[in-house]
Amino acid sequence: MVMKAVHAADKGQNLTQITHLIEAMKSNVRTEFVIDTLEYLHKGGRCSGMQNLIGSLLKIRPVIRVTDGKMAPAYKVRGKREKALEQMLNNTLSQKDQIDPDLLIVVHTMAEEDALDLQKSLQEQTGARVELTTAGCVVCSHCGPKTIGIIYNTVL
Repeated sequence: MVMKAVHAADKGQNLTQITHLIEAMKSNVRTEFVIDTLEYLHKGGRCSGMQNLIGSLLKIRPVIRVTDGKMAPAYKVRGKREKALEQMLNNTLSQKDQIDPDLLIVVHTMAEEDALDLQKSLQEQTGARVELTTAGCVVCSHCGPKTIGIIYNTVL
């Protein structure tokens, strides 16, 4: 949204116009994260010790969506991490025709190699500009290392 605001300002739009643009975009931003382990969710009080234990034994990888500024579980993938990453990629690609090609963001915490692979796949399959970045302290502390996410805007 910041990049859209910068481009609008560069085109000469005033503060009121940019504010309306950003307000209209807020509900179109899509954010999904694959979490590698339940350990950090447990430490942060977001899941119980029993959920952590059972989830770890069953190799459950939660996928978190950010909706209205709040992180919430979207679904769970059982098995290897790669399976969860593939599911997140497929979810994004299922909206391929609605994705704003100006910018998709792949964000990660200490998972650069996987993030680069995801970035490459998204670029090849969507034709969009895909940037890579590291997650901020909130995602890092709540979700832990090896968390990977995709952030993009839809245009309807």
